[in-house]
Amino acid sequence: MILQDGPMVRRFGLACPTCRRRLTSVDTRRKLLLTGNCPHCGNRVFEPEPANRATMSCGLNREEFKAKLEAFNRKTKREAIKVMITIFVVSIACAALAKYFQRLVDRGGLDWVTLTQWRWFAGLRPGTVCLGVIGIFVFAFRGKLKVKPVLPCPECNRSLVGVAGKFVGETGTCIYCGCRLFEPSSSENTS
Repeated sequence: MILQDGPMVRRFGLACPTCRRRLTSVDTRRKLLLTGNCPHCGNRVFEPEPANRATMSCGLNREEFKAKLEAFNRKTKREAIKVMITIFVVSIACAALAKYFQRLVDRGGLDWVTLTQWRWFAGLRPGTVCLGVIGIFVFAFRGKLKVKPVLPCPECNRSLVGVAGKFVGETGTCIYCGCRLFEPSSSENTS
């Protein structure tokens, strides 16, 4: 295995910082994850977690976060309306185009087109759609399509929109990592 090489193990942080022994075997990893200490020398490998993340604050402002979340929701609603209008207009245009082709077929205006040409035309439409979808997946797999999280949590960098945004607005803590994002409001302090 390539990770068994010494430089690669140290490069990816899979070696004890004190004794430099590999932490790649299954037993070693299990012991390390259970105790946080190196099974060989007993020294601490991981930084200790804070006692309670809910008591820490990242210094954000609740009102500012809510304003950003509302602006994001308005923007996504506008974009969804634009997409729905585009779909509606395209479907109306396709219906009109289908009626036009139906009249051409009824009058014999497309008799010059052979059956093979119709089959090619019918096969190219879904083929281009499939190639487009495959291209998107290939670019996403190779890392070419980077999506930045919207309203990210400063601790775990996950997006805080939708249900997570509502939870953060109510409680002030990240739904994913439990980090307190803003100081408790006066109503939370009294209760």
